[in-house]
Amino acid sequence: MLANEQSKNLSSQKNPLELLERQVKLLEDIREFQRLQLDQQKDLSLRVEQLQKAQEELHEELLTTEHTVAVTDFDMPFSALVGWLVKLAVAAIPATIIMAGLSAVIAFVLWSTLAIFTK
Repeated sequence: MLANEQSKNLSSQKNPLELLERQVKLLEDIREFQRLQLDQQKDLSLRVEQLQKAQEELHEELLTTEHTVAVTDFDMPFSALVGWLVKLAVAAIPATIIMAGLSAVIAFVLWSTLAIFTK
């Protein structure tokens, strides 16, 4: 019985020539797959270059053309408008102080210059 199992194992094993042929076939399949991948990579690189050129052309076109914008509607809730106006009023206080100081300095310089020339 043991001899019968060994003879089955020997008959189920392939000879080295068949194994080599199978390996060669697998290597050819792998090579063909790699060739297809290389072709796809070249095609993809070409398409990327075309897209980059198109993007650059579009960018140049957008930079050279004049764009006009017209506001036709302004929708803002009343509470947000009131909040914005309060912020504007608070921001106007330091601006008014600074402008008053600058005006005082300019007025003093002009008044002094006028006083020097009238003597």
